[in-house]
Amino acid sequence: NGDNDVVLSGIVFNVNATNVSVAANSFKLYNKADQTKKVTCDDMDLTGTSITGVASGTMLVQCIGLAANAMDTEVDEGTDSTFVLEADITNPNNQAANGGVSVLQVSLSNFDDIGRTPFGSQGVAANRSHIQWFDSDQDSGYASNGSNTNESDAIFNWIEYPETSVKSTSYNS
Repeated sequence: NGDNDVVLSGIVFNVNATNVSVAANSFKLYNKADQTKKVTCDDMDLTGTSITGVASGTMLVQCIGLAANAMDTEVDEGTDSTFVLEADITNPNNQAANGGVSVLQVSLSNFDDIGRTPFGSQGVAANRSHIQWFDSDQDSGYASNGSNTNESDAIFNWIEYPETSVKSTSYNS
């Protein structure tokens, strides 16, 4: 029946904040078309442990339950959408006094392999997919809270894409 719309329902970002201090629990995701609706994301270390206080170094940022949120994550057929990950930077170079160089970059990986373990509430565990989406033109088996009311709905944990990693602009001092 032609091209279908898709709904992004979960994503895990890799964040490199070398010598950059980020306020823990300040990561938010929003659709660039409507900055008034933001989803709070969880920041954690590479083992999946939540970060408290100030975050710095290599971390993961997990944004889940997006389909149930007021933020628009539906991408209409033949179009694209821009999603923005933001955070509160408390110190852009916490090693400046020691001659340290700071780097801040966000990337997306673990999204291009159908064989990865499905995304889940433990989305950061080893070998899990870092993305989850569903076909909104199939059955509308999603309740207003984002729960799947029809187990036959297809949930996808990969995207066919020629690259294995997508990176944002790298900010360096």
